[in-house]
Amino acid sequence: MRLVIMQGLPGAGKSSVVARDYQGLQVVCLDDIRRALGHVFNPATETLVLAHAEIAVRAHLIGGRDVVVDDTHTRAENVLRWLHMGREHGAEVWLHRVECNAEECIRRREGSAVRREDIERMAGNLGRWVITRESFDQVITEEG
Repeated sequence: MRLVIMQGLPGAGKSSVVARDYQGLQVVCLDDIRRALGHVFNPATETLVLAHAEIAVRAHLIGGRDVVVDDTHTRAENVLRWLHMGREHGAEVWLHRVECNAEECIRRREGSAVRREDIERMAGNLGRWVITRESFDQVITEEG
């Protein structure tokens, strides 16, 4: 059983990679949860989004199913949440990074609800990581 944590800026191509590489796995996409709650991103409801995602991921792991968590995961504490949950349930934990420079992601997301300053802030967060590659069973890095 494995838990795959997708990571990358908005517009990097994470969901495309999930569709290409992880067919047949359970996918918990936080953007889908946000849309189900009626918005793209709202700090006031982000706790609810994460709670819903945690319930879904935990249920899949309890059921012994491979699961992919599709979100930006630009802050270390968000990755640690899934890393600890995966370990708790005896899953292999993979980190799949989809790299794309901020300017390209901004261009790709032009006209969407994601603002330039949001992508720039997330890009800065990626540069402040304290989690090592050795924390994961596998790390995949590719260009988006």
